[in-house]
Amino acid sequence: MDRWGSTGITSLALLASLLLIGAGTSSVFLGESEDISDEAENAVNDVLKEITTYIQIKNIIGDLDNQGKDMQLKKIVVLAKPLFETTLNLSQLHIQINNGETIKIFNYNNTYTKSSDDLFKNKLWEKLNKNEYGIIILTDEDNSIKNTETLNKDLIYFAINIPSTLTIHPGDEITITLIPGEGCINNIDVEIPFSASSHIVYIQ
Repeated sequence: MDRWGSTGITSLALLASLLLIGAGTSSVFLGESEDISDEAENAVNDVLKEITTYIQIKNIIGDLDNQGKDMQLKKIVVLAKPLFETTLNLSQLHIQINNGETIKIFNYNNTYTKSSDDLFKNKLWEKLNKNEYGIIILTDEDNSIKNTETLNKDLIYFAINIPSTLTIHPGDEITITLIPGEGCINNIDVEIPFSASSHIVYIQ
């Protein structure tokens, strides 16, 4: 389950508020020194950026292939959205998957597409290499993904082809980690469910 619970989010929001209040107080006392005031403001802004950059994982869906004991996870989509309306550089966002034996890091390959009726038949999959992820866009009102390769208030799927070197079977436990260039790292432990009726499985 998500290790970054609601208590942590509330604490960071409170800390952010205290920092803003502190910044306002500091600007009063440091009013005679513009250089020091600017330096303090920049420091506060950096801290706020660090603690408010957090990506929520809302849902995870997997695509299995083969049958019986040879069934493996081959594709995965992670529904995600920034918790706060901050700007996040996709080129600096890495996704890590750990199956307990192998750890793979996936990087953004500048490939995105709009959502389609069938997530796992989207043309995006053909453009992904084994160490890359792409983005399936659900909402992006300001076209930030297209124009500046950034996330702000967007709702997207991270799409990942699972390479053959990262073997994941039904019943296995894996850890998915979102690692932004700056901000909070999000770890989530999930178990791949057994599926008797469909090759599509809801992991979370």
